[in-house]
Amino acid sequence: MLSLVGRRERVHGGHAVDWKRFVELALRSGLPGLVGERLGADAPLSVRRALLMASLAVEANVGELLASTDTILDRAEQLGLKLIPFKGSALMLAGIYAPGERAMVDIDLLSHPSQLDDVAALLVALGFRSERAALPQRHHHHVRFVSERNVLVELHWTCFYRMYDGRGKGAEALGRAVRGAAGHWRLAAEDEVLSLALHLASHRFRGLLKWPLDLIRLAEAREALDWQRVVGLSASLGARRAVQYALWHASMLMGVQPPMNVRLSRGTLALLTLLNPPFDIVEGALHPPAMMRPLVDALTHDDIGHASRDVVQRLVKSLEEHSPIRVPSCLLLGGYDRARRAGL
Repeated sequence: MLSLVGRRERVHGGHAVDWKRFVELALRSGLPGLVGERLGADAPLSVRRALLMASLAVEANVGELLASTDTILDRAEQLGLKLIPFKGSALMLAGIYAPGERAMVDIDLLSHPSQLDDVAALLVALGFRSERAALPQRHHHHVRFVSERNVLVELHWTCFYRMYDGRGKGAEALGRAVRGAAGHWRLAAEDEVLSLALHLASHRFRGLLKWPLDLIRLAEAREALDWQRVVGLSASLGARRAVQYALWHASMLMGVQPPMNVRLSRGTLALLTLLNPPFDIVEGALHPPAMMRPLVDALTHDDIGHASRDVVQRLVKSLEEHSPIRVPSCLLLGGYDRARRAGL
């Protein structure tokens, strides 16, 4: 699988391939079109046909999602709202993947915290309904909207995720955004890398195989990336370890050299790979074992303060979701509340 998705040397001979499991993993990866395209003629016809059908379905679904994205972005421009596609949405709009190569399940959009209510109203006017009753979402980094055609939009207030944006730094990334080739806003290249790396880290380097490939494809496509800037911005988030490990992790899986000099101690690298084996992303569980998760989280924060804040935030979230207790906002370090109070 990895030799087809990335540039790892393909291993010939040896064990027989469980083709049924192979198809399951290709679909689970989010890259059925890419896997099918690179699969040799020696693969069973039924396997190639299954992946071709999946690729065609992906292409049709991505086309619908991107059309909806254009509609939403055009309306936002008319209303003077700054709305930025990112993650998979931005990669597909930029042509970093060919149609049918990579699956999309939703549209990820980034809004300034002060404009969230206006963007939510825009989405409702376009036929979307919110999955949650009210804003803000102080324990989440996005709010979900779904249309009658089951088009899912995730409206984010930070591109750095709740786990790493306790200081409300996401609003600063909006100020660094640039206009893309099609005229729509996009994150600056360094913020794009940070966002994809921290997305992978927020899922504890598990989830879907398309996510580490996203990081490598973006790094290759943005030739003018200032990697020292990436290091500086990640340090300001207290997430230098998370970003550097994400780059190492993605590069190792895809069989390429890391796009920047990764400076992680041998101990940190050894512990993270022991607690959370990198190859488990191919067919393992979506998360490491429960007892390992706090350790993985702690190792991806740069200092004990950031790690402690994250633990407290998770405990409060669990408490408030399962009881009527509400912790005063002044006791939380959530970036959303801080950004709204500051008017950022």
